[in-house]
Amino acid sequence: PRPGIFIQRANLLQKKDIYVHDRLLATQKLWMVIGTLGLWVGWYGFNCGSVGGIVGQVETVALVAINTTVAAIVGAVAAAVVSHLHHKIFVIDKVLLGIL
Repeated sequence: PRPGIFIQRANLLQKKDIYVHDRLLATQKLWMVIGTLGLWVGWYGFNCGSVGGIVGQVETVALVAINTTVAAIVGAVAAAVVSHLHHKIFVIDKVLLGIL
């Protein structure tokens, strides 16, 4: 065993090494985007499937899909504007939450 291995790793994270910190944040943001897109696609199945019998209700299903898309886009734009006003930059975390 190597004594002090965990202390060395803790010290490395406490120093907030730029490379390690940026790499972790980039990975987290990638998974946030993938998760958001997965949930967004899931909303189509849930919302359009909630219409009931899809046979004969194509117009209603299409309207529900359009409403789902428009709501996500408006939420993303609103979150982008608010994050830009508040942080002076576009924060992708806020935009992804706006989509959901």
